[in-house]
Amino acid sequence: MNAKYFAACAMLAVGLNAARVSAQDIPATQPGGALVNIHMKQAMAEDVFDELGKQGGVRFSTNGGNLWDQDSMQAGIDIDLSNRSFWSATLEVCDLWNLSVQPMLQQMGPRRGGGKLPICESQGFLVQAVSFNRQQSVNYASPDNSQNFCSVQLMVYVDPSLHLQSLSQTVKADEAVDDAGHSMLPDGSNRVFYGGGQQPSLIYNGNVPLKYPDNPGKKIADLKCTLQARGSDKVDTMTVDKPLTADESSKAFGSISINFHSLKKTGDGNYALKLSVSRDDPENGGNDWPLLQRGQLTDENGRPFNYAGGGGGGNDGTGSATYTVNYNSFNGGGGAPGEPAKWVIELPANSHAIRVPLEFHDLALP
Repeated sequence: MNAKYFAACAMLAVGLNAARVSAQDIPATQPGGALVNIHMKQAMAEDVFDELGKQGGVRFSTNGGNLWDQDSMQAGIDIDLSNRSFWSATLEVCDLWNLSVQPMLQQMGPRRGGGKLPICESQGFLVQAVSFNRQQSVNYASPDNSQNFCSVQLMVYVDPSLHLQSLSQTVKADEAVDDAGHSMLPDGSNRVFYGGGQQPSLIYNGNVPLKYPDNPGKKIADLKCTLQARGSDKVDTMTVDKPLTADESSKAFGSISINFHSLKKTGDGNYALKLSVSRDDPENGGNDWPLLQRGQLTDENGRPFNYAGGGGGGNDGTGSATYTVNYNSFNGGGGAPGEPAKWVIELPANSHAIRVPLEFHDLALP
């Protein structure tokens, strides 16, 4: 039977396929992430994922409206999960019904084969080692200076109770040695500069750059690395009611402030939101677009408008940058929205650096 897949539905920003629901709906958890407890007899897959969503603060939807009606989903299974991390529980339940999480924009396909990927859990993150990639190149102008690139590819699952702002997809290797005793740490300083800047999600791709040794062994015996991210232990919300006629307003989220200026209709079903982002520490600016994409424009019935890009940015020397964010009504889900009634953005209130130690052993080499 071929693996089927489902996606966790976006709610807070365009492009998320596994996203948190509103912060007030997330159950209180101990530091390090949500703990899942599910004990069900002869449970249907749909009911189990509903319960996972309730406990983790995630809304799941299927990639295909009739998935739960298929014969393969009608098998009742006993579920006994105690004090499990959200993603550990979710991936185990996926295995029971031969499903896999499908982060659509990251183009991850259905699970292939029956093998399980190496896993490391640390500080509310579940990380899978997915593959080892190697690339060699020779410049004919200087053939003696051949280049040899290799890396371990990762899939990073973030616990829904962690309010992640951004994550560096390049993971720094701290220790890497094959089973023949060769170091696989990259030459030079082996420095990884934190970039962040991508759309906040619950699932990310990552990679650990390494050096392919001469006469390599059969496995990477030990790989220790550090994942870098920014996050917060709480979030805050800014709401602008009747944005077409609302006055200018601002709200601080830690060291940054979101400043609403105006929303204007620019055509049939098209709207342009003008706002600016101010920073208390202008020298530590960043890419604001991932933050702004968390904003959501809805009508009086809560139907969302579609995020349609925008422009702006830069820095005026005071740590402030102005943007135009475009929305349109061509959403399709639940019917086209009516006139805009509310604009809401939810952001980390006190973001800080997060460094997550990871460790893998006996990863196969080509």
